[in-house]
Amino acid sequence: MVSEDTSIYRLLAAISRQPQLAPSRPWCMQCKSPLRSSERVCHCRHCGRHVCGGCTSRTLTPDFFPKSFIISEASWVCIVCENILVSRKENLSNSTSITNPASSLFVDEDEFLHHC
Repeated sequence: MVSEDTSIYRLLAAISRQPQLAPSRPWCMQCKSPLRSSERVCHCRHCGRHVCGGCTSRTLTPDFFPKSFIISEASWVCIVCENILVSRKENLSNSTSITNPASSLFVDEDEFLHHC
């Protein structure tokens, strides 16, 4: 399971352009649980996956998203993308001098997996 989580994390952390939304499904694309009609479901605006209410913890403002995204208001994100986007913004804010721009764009995978 760890290798699957690591692979998903790497794929989602590499997103730089706004994806198409995944087709709606009868299950959550994050936790794989069946979706009930009474449950809030949405698409993550960072990765496009169709996820349940438990896997979408909050919305993020447009400044958290890559500059290539066309987002004008706070948007729902899945828990994985929330971790990636918040950590990326914190890393960029805390960095006064970037010697290797690519290294500051990604969160440490071990730190991410520890929080799951």
